Amino acid sequence: MSLDHRSAGAPRGAGPGRPPAVDVLLTAALLITAWTLGAGIRRRADRTRRLTAQAVAAERVRIARDLHDVVAHHLSVISLQAGVAEYVLNQDPRSAKDAVATVAASSRAALDDMRQLLDVLREEDDSHPGLDGLHGLVDRTRRAGLTVDFTMTGESGSVPAGLSLCAYRVVQESLTNVLRHAGPTTARVEVVIGDRMLTATVEDDGGTTGPVAGSPSGYGIRGMRERAALYGGTLTAGPSGTGFTVRLTVPLDAPDGAVR
Repeated sequence: MSLDHRSAGAPRGAGPGRPPAVDVLLTAALLITAWTLGAGIRRRADRTRRLTAQAVAAERVRIARDLHDVVAHHLSVISLQAGVAEYVLNQDPRSAKDAVATVAASSRAALDDMRQLLDVLREEDDSHPGLDGLHGLVDRTRRAGLTVDFTMTGESGSVPAGLSLCAYRVVQESLTNVLRHAGPTTARVEVVIGDRMLTATVEDDGGTTGPVAGSPSGYGIRGMRERAALYGGTLTAGPSGTGFTVRLTVPLDAPDGAVR
């Protein structure tokens, strides 16, 4: 009878020989752990959303700057020569004809430059491109008239989305700079995804001058360095051999969106 009385009076759900308080503590610990993990996931998701919004805003500024850089010179020439043509139309028809021809040539050049730039910047239906989108980017660059040798080794699927976007933007900006300068005819793009590091290299054969500080291309290099630093990496840009080389190096184990 004594044994039956103790069995009936034992707390339901309590482990054999374990005080009820232990079960309460274990349950509380599990709940706290789950809440902590969930909070961490939510923080990372919020950070990713903020970084994406910042990247989109910066990209809009960059595109606007690039478009201005492409057309500003040609439009200045068009405006000047149109004024000359109007002024000398009656007094010197030959000079007016030459001015109109210059306007036509500058207009065609501006349109060609715009088409090249927009073709490279176009990203089909993918608003968040990554390493897998580099094949399409390279194809569009080739259609714009540049010979591109492209290789990528490693598993692109193992790279965090934010870092994958960062690498894509660096390659895109570098190829746009190559197109913008008339000298290069060939570019080499190499992406290596290792166990711990990712490197992306863009090298051209257009001489060792490269973008100058303060130019739109120079601002682009600064932006690329900021992207690299955002993920704990580095970006170098400068003359190399017979051309100009941009190289991105970032650790694969850096938190997505970490600032260092």
